Amino acid sequence: MKIDRRDITGLSGAQRPGLARPGTRVQRSAESSGVQPPDQLSLSDRTVQVSELQPALAALPAVRADLVARLKEQIARGEYRVDPHRLAGRLLQAGVIDE
Repeated sequence: MKIDRRDITGLSGAQRPGLARPGTRVQRSAESSGVQPPDQLSLSDRTVQVSELQPALAALPAVRADLVARLKEQIARGEYRVDPHRLAGRLLQAGVIDE
């Protein structure tokens, strides 16, 4: 026997989910009265701060073209040097590495 879930009315005692049998009363709880509380949204302080900073960040250029061009020239000429102590200090300061 094949049961088609869309039509189960032919089976005794079966009914479609969410539908009451004919002649039965449906009781509604206070929660299902159709009145729902209004949606609420609360933002953290950090979210508010970030949203206030977004216009300022959008005004900044994505790439500092002048700096990139200058560094590319130094690299091409073999003049670009990295100070390992300065680099390590900045990595420590930024929290990228631990002591």
